[in-house]
Amino acid sequence: MPELMLALDQAILSGDEAGVKQFEARLTEFLAWTDQFPWPAAVKEALKERKVKSGALATPLSEAKRNSLAAFASWFRNWLPGVLKECRAALEPKGVTQRK
Repeated sequence: MPELMLALDQAILSGDEAGVKQFEARLTEFLAWTDQFPWPAAVKEALKERKVKSGALATPLSEAKRNSLAAFASWFRNWLPGVLKECRAALEPKGVTQRK
């Protein structure tokens, strides 16, 4: 989530306490999901949802973990657009540009 990290960094540097809380909360949401899986399963799934190739997992997941990863993918698909919108809103007015 480079956009999220950039928005959080900008909020920290500018002293925007509300922005820091907002983006830390979003990061915490994401990390709560990733903690449920062996590294880097959730990150690879997030990349897949963003249409970025990252390759297969080194070890297969159990059926229960595969089902949980599918739930994560669904959550991420719904979560991502709002987070990207928040990040754009926080970065663009301050003159920080990001790749699309």
